[in-house]
Amino acid sequence: MLKTKISGIAIGLAVLGMLPFCLTSIASAQAVVQSYSSDTTLSPGMIVQLDTKDTSKVSPAAQNTADRIHGVVVSPNDAPVSLQNSSTSQQYYVATTGAYQVLVSNQDGAIHKGDYVTISSLAGVGMKATSTQTVVLGKATSDFDGSTNVQGTNTLTLANGQKTTVHLGKVSVDVSIAHNPLYQPSTKDAVLQTLQRIAQSVAHKPVSLTHIYMSIAILLASVGIASTMLVTGVRTSLASVGRNPLARSPIIRGLMQVTFTSLVIFLVGVFGVYLLLKL
Repeated sequence: MLKTKISGIAIGLAVLGMLPFCLTSIASAQAVVQSYSSDTTLSPGMIVQLDTKDTSKVSPAAQNTADRIHGVVVSPNDAPVSLQNSSTSQQYYVATTGAYQVLVSNQDGAIHKGDYVTISSLAGVGMKATSTQTVVLGKATSDFDGSTNVQGTNTLTLANGQKTTVHLGKVSVDVSIAHNPLYQPSTKDAVLQTLQRIAQSVAHKPVSLTHIYMSIAILLASVGIASTMLVTGVRTSLASVGRNPLARSPIIRGLMQVTFTSLVIFLVGVFGVYLLLKL
């Protein structure tokens, strides 16, 4: 019995002794950064996205392609573990998780600790995320109000044509690229997302907006033609029966033919939509 207790204590001490090493390994794994090449000059703190044609390259992230945000450029000394790219060109180290300094602007207002950070109108530069952005880089763990610790300024042209000056600085961000929990789609966006989900469930693959719009046009055209034929046929049949009750049987047969033709047109339209989405 005593030997069993001593063995249990020894195992417990051994586990406790290994715990710091396990935590260190986990922290190191989370802090792993990957090196990439780039066709443009990058600096630490810039938000980047993967090149669509060459995944060994990165470029400054853009607002219109926010869904491709990959991480933030860091100094190779900022992480205990780094994966070196075999390329001989200029290498930039990109972190996808962990706490790092990120270049930001006050385009959407001051950034406070706990605010989500996303990409701004300036390529590679972050800003405070609001309910209109879909993707965030992570959550800020420090502040930037645009008046202190300013590292530069830039002039932006707004959608209404007016120009505004934004201030640039850096905040510490807990990098964890994810869907923006603050995002609230407009009615138009919600309808479009619903249509995309329906189209993807039918095609079992991503569907372009062009195919979705064409499918809607085909479906509406087939429904319009079929319903017009059916309404016209019913109206004409009722009028014919009223004028000539003795011709009731052939009029009903004619109405059934019109109904059948309308149904065929509708089904052809549905099949055409299916084929278009599958292409």
